[in-house]
Amino acid sequence: MIFRYRRRVRFGETDPFGVLYFASMLNYFKEAADEFIRHRGEDPEKIYRNQEKGFGFPVVRVDADYIRPVRYDEELEIEVEVESVRRRAVTLRFNVTREGTFVATGTMSFVSISSSSWKSIPLPEEIRRIFAPPE
Repeated sequence: MIFRYRRRVRFGETDPFGVLYFASMLNYFKEAADEFIRHRGEDPEKIYRNQEKGFGFPVVRVDADYIRPVRYDEELEIEVEVESVRRRAVTLRFNVTREGTFVATGTMSFVSISSSSWKSIPLPEEIRRIFAPPE
């Protein structure tokens, strides 16, 4: 299952040369992950920090490959795909294109934790359901 999220580059997200600042792409990955969760019918707040049920779902690893420069006001399409669902963790893959041309790729990994101990725990059903393939 691939989820697509469109986003335009804003001026404040670029460096002095007008090229997308590298960390901005990581923010785009996170925004796209949030929208993927919304698309699957959940509130990201209740997935990343569920105080009622006592779990969290923080990002623990990110990587990105920057293939082509991206500039102010260009529109990007960010594809989100579930790369893996493990017992305690989920990894998402991101492919970013501009008018059909790849400009970046990357992954972001999340681990489920107990919000009281901050130790990893098996994925709560709410999380597993979001990232499982649609039926």
